Amino acid sequence: MDTLKAILNQILLFFDAIGERFRRLPARGRRRVFFLALIFLLLVVMLSILCISSCHREDAETVAEAVTLNARTRVRGTVEAGDAEQNGTRVSSDAHPVFSGSDPVVETSHATWAPEQSGPEEEPGQDEPVDEPADEPVGETEPTPEPTFEPEEEPTPEPSEEPEDEPVEETPEPVEPEETPQYVQLKKHDKSDAVTTLQYRLMELGYLDIDEPTNYFGSSTESALILFQRQHDLKQDGVAGNETQLLLYSDSAQHYMLKEGAEGEDVKALQEQLVDLGYLSDSEVDRIYGPVTIAAVEAFQKRNGLHVDGLAGEKTLELLYSDEAKMSREMQKKMEAEAAAEKKAAEEAAKKKAAEEAAKKKAEEEAAKKKAAEEAAKKKAAEEAAKKKATATPKKGSKATPKKTATPKPTPKPTPKPSPTPKKDTRIDKFINAANSKLGCEYVLGAKGPNKFDCSGLIYYCLRQAGVSGQRLNASGYSQKGSWKKIESISSLKRGDILFFRSDTNKNVNHTGIYVGGGSMIDASSGNGKVVKRALSAYWKRNFVCARRPWNE
Repeated sequence: MDTLKAILNQILLFFDAIGERFRRLPARGRRRVFFLALIFLLLVVMLSILCISSCHREDAETVAEAVTLNARTRVRGTVEAGDAEQNGTRVSSDAHPVFSGSDPVVETSHATWAPEQSGPEEEPGQDEPVDEPADEPVGETEPTPEPTFEPEEEPTPEPSEEPEDEPVEETPEPVEPEETPQYVQLKKHDKSDAVTTLQYRLMELGYLDIDEPTNYFGSSTESALILFQRQHDLKQDGVAGNETQLLLYSDSAQHYMLKEGAEGEDVKALQEQLVDLGYLSDSEVDRIYGPVTIAAVEAFQKRNGLHVDGLAGEKTLELLYSDEAKMSREMQKKMEAEAAAEKKAAEEAAKKKAAEEAAKKKAEEEAAKKKAAEEAAKKKAAEEAAKKKATATPKKGSKATPKKTATPKPTPKPTPKPSPTPKKDTRIDKFINAANSKLGCEYVLGAKGPNKFDCSGLIYYCLRQAGVSGQRLNASGYSQKGSWKKIESISSLKRGDILFFRSDTNKNVNHTGIYVGGGSMIDASSGNGKVVKRALSAYWKRNFVCARRPWNE
């Protein structure tokens, strides 16, 4: 009893220790432990069910085997008794086989029954005396045969090595495996309809900006394919081989996201966006999606009410590049402090300017008063001189009247022609000129210049060149900027408007360009792999959503 109590005490102490460690875990850790325990319990229940069903099946097979053996034993006993009667040998009717290993042995003892039977079964005629045939005189009459022990057909005994009671397992028909489709390999510079299908699928999964697909396998298609291979742990060669296409066109294909271990230009763009929002520092931008970046993404998700998993998935990326993204608390405090300092500086500057204007006005008033006093004094002196002259008496005998001296008229100076004032470039001109200067630059997902762009990255770069500052947004984010005038009709477009499009299969805004007039736009095209100038084709007119006008000019 003491030993049992000691064991119970040790078990209780063990569970107390586990409970204490469980209570110290954070909420996230408790949830993980709970789910692991639940999964373990489900596995135990499933294994128990499988074991019970297996035991029941074995018991059923054992019963069937025993019944089959007993039936065969009776048949063989009956046959042997009949043979013995014909040969003049009498065999006890209570004979039954006892199995030792695989060979049956006949004993003349009462039968032992099979497992799970209610009791021994009585052999026919066990308690009845066997009548021996009486001696009959030899004559012409034939003795009456006893049909009791003569079977119609003598069964052929089977060898003991292969008993008949073993159940025959039915061999299931082989299921023919479905044929695995074989795809034609696609690589850079290929040109076919299969490339168009490939681009559509990459756009659908978010590895390529939505654009008007082409049938040319360019650098942007190669880069998008490398991103897909990176996410699915495939060889990152940018070649659409059979293995890559099998996964790409299957239901197992994942949408574009950034997770631990990813490296590239898109990771750098994400990190720079996190820097702008105050979740990372400039020194932490390293193009690697590592623990520091994961922690920053988790902080952003928590701050913005998203599911916290550290993965930059579709919803996280959509909000991160939108105008509704909340910056970190530290950045918000910093921005508020800067805004307060700017406001205070503006107020002080306004006060200083008002004081300067008041002093200037006062000086001007004093100068005006002084000038007015000087003019009044001059006028008074002139009046006094005129009076003095008028009262002067002329000399006697003087007949000559003084001649008036003619005042020469001033020669008019030629009026110079005004020189034409050079026209200053407006912000719209700067915006469009910046876009024109980047024609032919490479398309790269997530890039924002100066020589590589995606569609929204080009808008961000050109806006900054035109003097419009602001956060980097994606196409959807720019389309929802409420401070810009919304244009809902293509016929109302003006130079410098920013265009927004959807696709034939997706109703959300996912592409943007710059309207340059004449029914044309400049945009970073994923299908062409570079910044292009092109007409608004039927595809773009069909998928036009709206435009925004950031200018008041």
